[in-house]
Amino acid sequence: MKILELQKQVDNIKDENFEISNIVFISNVVLEPYLEPCLKMMFAGDEYNIFLKQVLYDDYKSELNDIIFDNCNMFVVFLNFDVLVDDIINIIARGEKNSLQVIEEMYSLCEALYCYLKQNYETTIVWFGFEDYYCQYKNVVGHVSLSGWLVDKINIKLAEMIATEDVLVDTKEMIAEIGINNAYDINSKYRWNAPYSKIFVEEVASEIKKQHKIVNNVTPKCIILDCDNVLWGGILSEDGFGGIHLGRNGLGRPYYDFQRFILTLYYHGVILAVCSKNDLSDVKKVFNEHNEMILKEEYISCFKVNWDNKTENIKEISSDLNIGLSSIVFVDDSLFEIEAVKKFLPEVIAILYDRDSIYNELRCFSLKKDINLQQIQERVTTYTTDLQRKKLRAQHDDFELYLAALEMNIDIHLAKEIEFNRIAELSQRTNKRTIGMRYTLSQIKEKTKKESYKLYSVFVTDKFSNLGLIGALGIDGRVLDLFCVSCRALGRGVEDKMIKVLHEYEIDDMLFKSTEKNEDLKLIIQTVIKK
Repeated sequence: MKILELQKQVDNIKDENFEISNIVFISNVVLEPYLEPCLKMMFAGDEYNIFLKQVLYDDYKSELNDIIFDNCNMFVVFLNFDVLVDDIINIIARGEKNSLQVIEEMYSLCEALYCYLKQNYETTIVWFGFEDYYCQYKNVVGHVSLSGWLVDKINIKLAEMIATEDVLVDTKEMIAEIGINNAYDINSKYRWNAPYSKIFVEEVASEIKKQHKIVNNVTPKCIILDCDNVLWGGILSEDGFGGIHLGRNGLGRPYYDFQRFILTLYYHGVILAVCSKNDLSDVKKVFNEHNEMILKEEYISCFKVNWDNKTENIKEISSDLNIGLSSIVFVDDSLFEIEAVKKFLPEVIAILYDRDSIYNELRCFSLKKDINLQQIQERVTTYTTDLQRKKLRAQHDDFELYLAALEMNIDIHLAKEIEFNRIAELSQRTNKRTIGMRYTLSQIKEKTKKESYKLYSVFVTDKFSNLGLIGALGIDGRVLDLFCVSCRALGRGVEDKMIKVLHEYEIDDMLFKSTEKNEDLKLIIQTVIKK
């Protein structure tokens, strides 16, 4: 019996704890000498070795055909509008083309490149939208729209073209953040066709890293929030229900806006918890009865509201939600509490609440733009009903009797395409009950094209809630290459049902990559293979 270990694709990488990420950068301008060093610096210390291959736009077909991208994680397309449509202002002024013709021509060029990449490669595409900020035309006519918002209309068409698994980056917004005068380098433009400054290229590298993390689901799972002077202004135990500041105007506006932002995190799959030194009944009264409260009790998966040590409360939240400390972000307005968490729970990302810096600090989250409210509601319901499951478990000494009383139903069926995105997410985020193989949505789609490949979804319900899609199995012939179960379903015998499927296929090999938490699963599956 042989276990197939994950092999590295690049021979000169010796550290087997690191994965290889190939990024192919297609552009009609030069972003070196800054781009590659910036990327390597930003990924330093992460579990990735980044290899950047830059391809000129004019030669992309011939260059890409000469390269094998077995482990390409991302294509990045960065096309400069001014270079692509040279002298556009005068062309339109002479009447040679009108704005609509230019829009269609530019869109056709982009569509041809996009379709080529989609047809030939199964990987994520990050496309930087067009910008026209450095056009000198504004110096004589003022800050008016360029030919009827030409660039913006092209970007709108690109947004309609880009598939849900890919990304269109708002380049104009990036330049707006750093300032137009800081984004360009006139000397580099005329020397090397490198029109952008080091500052802007650093922003491009930062955005590539952000999208890389999003594709690979590298993000905290949970945010734990203090209440006083974080979710509302004032001290609830001292100022009372009517004395706290929260609302659309005045002193309460910063807290109102912050709650709106936290609700956005919730809608993108982040688990919300509360850890506050207060009386629970008082806090829940604010959540349920304050007419300016955006965050309601139904959004919170766990409350730890008492007068105990916050580091202990955070550990209990981690245990209750079955989430690792490294997946938690903690926000508090007390420097003492933040420093205590940093010292005693260094895995937790501890952030001191400050009105002016909090949103920048929360960039530690890297979230997909798509929203699945049904999955979010199922996840929150699972966590909030776990107390009932624990009470039921305490009533039964025998585990099998507990499972029977739980009235659990496990449905394992061939995966549907609509389920692929969730399966990719599970493969990337699961660390304990997994064989460690992590796949993107594009890779899942590519695998299922093979006749020999069977992909299964695992759904679980019980008497308390619908847990939803919490597991997945991938079998290629007689090789197991995907096995993962969400932490929400651990301890319920789900893995046993999944292993029965392996017996049916007479699995004799598996791909395995250690997460430092999955060695016990490896041993279990090895016994199946031996048989």
